[in-house]
Amino acid sequence: MSAIDVSGQRQRTVRRQRASIFWLLATVVLFLASAVLAFIAAFQRWFVFSGSQSPGDLSVEDHLFDYSFPYGEWQNVETAAQLFGAGTLVQALGVLTMAVGVLTVPGTATGRNVIGAAALATAEGLLAIAVAAFFVLNGAHALISGAAGTPSELQNAIALGGSG
Repeated sequence: MSAIDVSGQRQRTVRRQRASIFWLLATVVLFLASAVLAFIAAFQRWFVFSGSQSPGDLSVEDHLFDYSFPYGEWQNVETAAQLFGAGTLVQALGVLTMAVGVLTVPGTATGRNVIGAAALATAEGLLAIAVAAFFVLNGAHALISGAAGTPSELQNAIALGGSG
């Protein structure tokens, strides 16, 4: 007879493993969705828009048409900025689901040094939130700019590299 309930511990591990698989699969779906949106945005600029220009027009490579970070005298190309912004917001969500998936992998918070594991998990969570926040600001800026047809005020945010 054992003093440790092994079956209960195994059941918790299986649940955590299933949760981890769910979050990591959700991450894959979100990153794929983000990539598809970014591809469609790039397609609109580099193929559709560039094919519609005459040889005397500005180059499609001009910053005037940059949808990833609209600023200054910017022109939206179809819905490229909105698609890129939405894709970047989806990517931010993917960063968060990835962190949850990694943190729920069985065995990551167990062992002799539970306090160290908790501190590491907290640091990882905070880092994931910081990275996701940057993506949210960048994506929101592109999405709002595309919808408004002019660069949003988020272009001046210090986190985005603006002048503040």
